[in-house]
Amino acid sequence: MTSIIQSEHLSQVVITLKDYLNEQFYKNNSYRYEAVFNIIWHCAQNLTYPDFHKAIN
Repeated sequence: MTSIIQSEHLSQVVITLKDYLNEQFYKNNSYRYEAVFNIIWHCAQNLTYPDFHKAIN
């Protein structure tokens, strides 16, 4: 999945998915929570710190 994310879209992916990283989503959809976490982790590894920080906050 992460191999199809183009680098210019990484920040938007984080902005879109970050709200799913909460306890309620984890309790209801733990497998999806893990998938979202892994995608955001991939984005974090491929963005600069300032770009990731801006997207996640």
